[in-house]
Amino acid sequence: MDFGDDNISRANHARLVYEPRQRRWLLNHGDGANLTYLNGEVVMSTVEVQSGAEIQLGETTLRFQAFCSQEFDWPDVDD
Repeated sequence: MDFGDDNISRANHARLVYEPRQRRWLLNHGDGANLTYLNGEVVMSTVEVQSGAEIQLGETTLRFQAFCSQEFDWPDVDD
């Protein structure tokens, strides 16, 4: 995503993935030169991310909103 923030590495600054077996979101620092922060704390290894958490990449802060979690996942929905 291009936010116009030159402090965000253009490729693989951080990784945010959904782990479906345990229904949780995980954040990890990528290959970027600048750091990634979760709720103000530097991320250097894989950490779990909760809804409402703040993720900072460069000078950009994002609020994370999970649309699936331990309480709900899209495969749970009946067609």
